[in-house]
Amino acid sequence: MSMRVHIVAGYIHQDICETMIEAARQIEGELECRIDHVVWVPGSLEAPLAAKELIERDRPDAIVVFGVQEQGKTKHGEVIAHQ
Repeated sequence: MSMRVHIVAGYIHQDICETMIEAARQIEGELECRIDHVVWVPGSLEAPLAAKELIERDRPDAIVVFGVQEQGKTKHGEVIAHQ
Protein backbone atom coordinates (compact mmCIF):
# COMPACT_ATOMS: atom_id res chain seq x y z
CA MET A 1 0.00 0.00 0.00
CA SER A 2 1.42 3.40 -0.95
CA MET A 3 1.54 6.44 1.28
CA ARG A 4 -1.01 9.19 0.66
CA VAL A 5 0.68 12.56 0.21
CA HIS A 6 -0.92 16.00 0.07
CA ILE A 7 0.94 19.01 -1.29
CA VAL A 8 0.54 22.64 -0.26
CA ALA A 9 2.02 25.11 -2.75
CA GLY A 10 2.24 28.89 -3.01
CA TYR A 11 0.71 30.41 -6.13
CA ILE A 12 2.64 33.68 -5.98
CA HIS A 13 5.48 31.74 -7.64
CA GLN A 14 3.21 29.21 -9.31
CA ASP A 15 5.55 28.47 -12.21
CA ILE A 16 8.35 27.40 -9.86
CA CYS A 17 5.99 25.43 -7.60
CA GLU A 18 4.47 23.64 -10.60
CA THR A 19 7.98 22.53 -11.58
CA MET A 20 8.52 21.16 -8.05
CA ILE A 21 5.14 19.37 -8.11
CA GLU A 22 5.93 17.81 -11.49
CA ALA A 23 9.27 16.57 -10.14
CA ALA A 24 7.45 15.03 -7.16
CA ARG A 25 4.96 13.31 -9.48
CA GLN A 26 7.84 11.79 -11.44
CA ILE A 27 9.15 9.96 -8.37
CA GLU A 28 5.86 8.90 -6.76
CA GLY A 29 6.26 5.26 -7.73
CA GLU A 30 9.90 5.15 -6.74
CA LEU A 31 8.98 6.40 -3.27
CA GLU A 32 5.90 4.18 -3.01
CA CYS A 33 3.56 7.10 -2.49
CA ARG A 34 0.82 8.87 -4.38
CA ILE A 35 -0.04 12.54 -4.45
CA ASP A 36 -3.73 12.64 -3.57
CA HIS A 37 -4.31 16.35 -3.33
CA VAL A 38 -2.66 19.68 -4.17
CA VAL A 39 -3.81 22.83 -2.38
CA TRP A 40 -2.76 26.26 -3.62
CA VAL A 41 -2.30 29.07 -1.09
CA PRO A 42 -1.21 32.68 -1.66
CA GLY A 43 2.23 32.27 -0.13
CA SER A 44 4.48 30.88 2.57
CA LEU A 45 2.64 32.57 5.42
CA GLU A 46 -0.60 30.69 4.64
CA ALA A 47 1.03 27.29 4.11
CA PRO A 48 1.14 26.12 7.76
CA LEU A 49 -2.58 26.76 8.28
CA ALA A 50 -3.46 24.91 5.07
CA ALA A 51 -1.24 21.99 6.09
CA LYS A 52 -2.87 21.86 9.53
CA GLU A 53 -6.36 21.82 8.00
CA LEU A 54 -5.41 19.01 5.61
CA ILE A 55 -3.97 16.95 8.44
CA GLU A 56 -7.08 17.38 10.57
CA ARG A 57 -9.54 16.82 7.72
CA ASP A 58 -7.94 14.15 5.53
CA ARG A 59 -5.31 12.49 7.72
CA PRO A 60 -2.76 11.98 4.90
CA ASP A 61 0.42 10.03 5.59
CA ALA A 62 2.55 13.06 4.67
CA ILE A 63 2.29 16.74 3.80
CA VAL A 64 4.80 18.40 1.49
CA VAL A 65 4.97 22.19 1.29
CA PHE A 66 6.44 23.89 -1.77
CA GLY A 67 7.10 27.59 -1.89
CA VAL A 68 9.63 30.26 -2.68
CA GLN A 69 11.03 32.67 -0.15
CA GLU A 70 12.64 35.59 -1.91
CA GLN A 71 15.52 37.35 -0.28
CA GLY A 72 14.07 40.29 1.63
CA LYS A 73 14.76 43.37 -0.46
CA THR A 74 11.66 45.07 0.87
CA LYS A 75 10.19 45.45 4.34
CA HIS A 76 7.39 43.04 3.30
CA GLY A 77 9.96 40.41 2.30
CA GLU A 78 11.75 40.79 5.63
CA VAL A 79 8.52 40.44 7.63
CA ILE A 80 7.44 37.32 5.75
CA ALA A 81 10.91 35.76 6.07
CA HIS A 82 10.87 36.24 9.84
CA GLN A 83 7.48 34.58 10.19
